[in-house]
Amino acid sequence: MHFIFDIHSDHWHIENAVGFRRHVTQRIFALQRKQDDRTSAEIKAMAQSVRIARVHAQLTQAQLAAAIGTNQGNIARIESGRHAPSFRTLQAIARATDSRLALSYVPLPSSVRKEERNHRMSTATPTLRRRSFVGGVVGLTTGMAMLRTISAEEGTAIASASPDYVWTPPQWDPETPFFTVLSNDGVTAQVETPDGVLEVPTNPERLVALDEEYIALYELGVWQPLVGIGLGGTEDRLENAGEISDDLHRDLNAVPRIPEPWELDVETVLALEPDLILGSFDMQPDEVYCALSTVAPFIRKRVRVLDVPRQAVRDLGALFDKEEVATTLVETHDQYVAETRESIAPLLAGKKVLVGWKQEGSEEFFAAISYYSWDGMVNTLSYSYPFFRELELQPSSFIELIGEADDRANGYTIFSMELLGQVDADILIYPNVYGDANYDEFMADPLVQQLPFFQNGQVYKWETAEHGFGLAGVQSTLAWFADAVHERTGTN
Repeated sequence: MHFIFDIHSDHWHIENAVGFRRHVTQRIFALQRKQDDRTSAEIKAMAQSVRIARVHAQLTQAQLAAAIGTNQGNIARIESGRHAPSFRTLQAIARATDSRLALSYVPLPSSVRKEERNHRMSTATPTLRRRSFVGGVVGLTTGMAMLRTISAEEGTAIASASPDYVWTPPQWDPETPFFTVLSNDGVTAQVETPDGVLEVPTNPERLVALDEEYIALYELGVWQPLVGIGLGGTEDRLENAGEISDDLHRDLNAVPRIPEPWELDVETVLALEPDLILGSFDMQPDEVYCALSTVAPFIRKRVRVLDVPRQAVRDLGALFDKEEVATTLVETHDQYVAETRESIAPLLAGKKVLVGWKQEGSEEFFAAISYYSWDGMVNTLSYSYPFFRELELQPSSFIELIGEADDRANGYTIFSMELLGQVDADILIYPNVYGDANYDEFMADPLVQQLPFFQNGQVYKWETAEHGFGLAGVQSTLAWFADAVHERTGTN
């Protein structure tokens, strides 16, 4: 099992491994010299990390001491916070406990954090602002590369190559799994996760879902144990889920919300006394995992629930003995998708589709790639899922060529509004993520009004919040889009 313990610090700029060692060593010496309240807290955090690593490795203090060539008294002093170990000692402890030495940053107090965040956002480069937006609103999957802006020169070259590009739908299934159930006796299950093999209860009494797993759990009928829900968006509201939205809100509205799951207050979760925690790598980092996994089994996933709704019900169904329900849900969904695809395919034959929107307060456009490739698996982000994965609509060659140039490491690309005229798209699907004012501003742009999708009346404003996510939410989106296409083509 790989367990991570962290050395907490202020603001370190680490260039490479040598820099990492030098800065950690300097910080340790500083900790040994200073004994103010903040330093004391840092030493205690380090001490707790060492103790947790040792316990997870199932070693006594004497055994750990023998493994690193010291005595039990020294280990006791480190774990009590009375001694700040050297970097060499920390490396030895990491090896002995099958851990890796990691560096993390501790959030500043809320008042200071807000002031500094405002300063950073006001002075940040466009790239940093874009990253903050995409991470917070769209929710990029862990491991994906940094988004980059396409230059005018690159855009022109890509546009010239677009006519020769042919998009072929990838092999969509299987979607990236959350975990693998190795055994399940109806009481406990052995589950292989990216963090190792865990033993988890299959009938939890107090379940915390930090990454919108509640949608799949509700579809499966396994929502009663929920005692805490983390919301991936910025508002304290449950997501919709198509036709089951009203029921989901009625049954889950009273479940306590866990604010800011990407900046999680661990004590809030601990107070819920969970016996099983579900979350994800891009929302809950290693230090949070370390703290929570000492209290209850914590399953972290590599992908977001909203991006793989089929796999969400499959894997959670296997864990909670709802495999038949999961199979029925997926089969019913696949049938619905097939019927919708058949009904509109003749109406959209030869048409190229762009899914994207103008970023609020800037002259940049976000466009969704049909799929990205990560860890050997094909995945599709939630804004692409209904149209490219389900309906297999023909995406813009311009956008797909950008994806190919980036080795499909990202689900989105960014470019100046000036390049929008280079995009070969007959249809625009505009996720209304910023509200009507943003959409109206976009539609009033003289450049946009010259583009084929505008002049042909083929702009579809997609109210993502109205339809929601999960299998039921995707079905709701498909129904809306099919109805809109039939209405605009006069084929109702």
